[in-house]
Amino acid sequence: MDNCVGRNIPIKKLAHSYIALLCLLSAGKAIADSQKTVDSSQWTEQVNQAQALEQQGQRVQSVALLKKFADAGNGLAQFSYAWRIKLGSSEIAANRSLACEYFVKSAQLNIPVGAQEAGHCYRDNIITRSQSKHTQLAKRYYQIAIDNGLVASYCDIAALQRSKPTIELNQLVAQCEQVAVQGAVYAQEILVDIYANTKGINNNDKAIYWLKIAAEKSAKSAYRYALTLHQSGQIKSELIRYYFESAASKGYIPAYLETAALYYNAAAEEVSDDNAGALIAKAYLWSKAWQVRNPQSEAPKWVIQIEQQIPPQWKEELNLKVSEHVSQHGT
Repeated sequence: MDNCVGRNIPIKKLAHSYIALLCLLSAGKAIADSQKTVDSSQWTEQVNQAQALEQQGQRVQSVALLKKFADAGNGLAQFSYAWRIKLGSSEIAANRSLACEYFVKSAQLNIPVGAQEAGHCYRDNIITRSQSKHTQLAKRYYQIAIDNGLVASYCDIAALQRSKPTIELNQLVAQCEQVAVQGAVYAQEILVDIYANTKGINNNDKAIYWLKIAAEKSAKSAYRYALTLHQSGQIKSELIRYYFESAASKGYIPAYLETAALYYNAAAEEVSDDNAGALIAKAYLWSKAWQVRNPQSEAPKWVIQIEQQIPPQWKEELNLKVSEHVSQHGT
């Protein structure tokens, strides 16, 4: 870092230089020139070796091998190892702080997703810095991701600045929209938050537009869109129920009871016994799924009433469907 002292170099010129990495990106960890790196042509082969162990069920050994390759300077292994310890598993404890160390290392070897994750580490203050410093570093790592082909990080930079309406923010949002129109849900959901920010661009129509598009693939957005429709008070209940159930079917727990309640209410209003039966069965499915996935929570009285209204001969088949759903989306 002594190379940074006393240099009168414009920041714009620094931004894409090796000195910039030293001055703006390092966080007290090993920097690019001090990493012990292996020939990058070996990176993929080494990671494949670790993945082969994982496929054989040897997950602990797989992670240990990834760490070995990561510590030897394999950028892909650094990212892969970081990702596994970020998520954690029954064999490996989650440790986001340690994961961030390896994301930073991979970013310094130009792994684009590693750079994006490193940006998230600073954005979320996992790697502790002052507010201004960690925002600056997050932005710089996102720029590395962009420079290496991950254009979705235009959205990440825009999100950092969403409460400051500027020409730069408008440009970033335009670049983010180019990613979103290609079908990237990640970009679409960031755009929703940017356009919904009353301190920033604040364009409700565009926020709703991107929310509706994201809702077709994202459980979180489907739930959020259903709530938005419900709050409008002008949308047919069938459409609201469709989006709540879409979120529930993707395993989004907050949508379970909302879906069950809408089916329960619809069953109460149905004049046809056959239709009412189909509706109450749906209400049972989603209320039961909620109970299974929230075993410590006390069920509302109306959930108990649903169970009492289901004919005993239906329960075996319905409970099987609940079990299949829960096994797919977790307990």
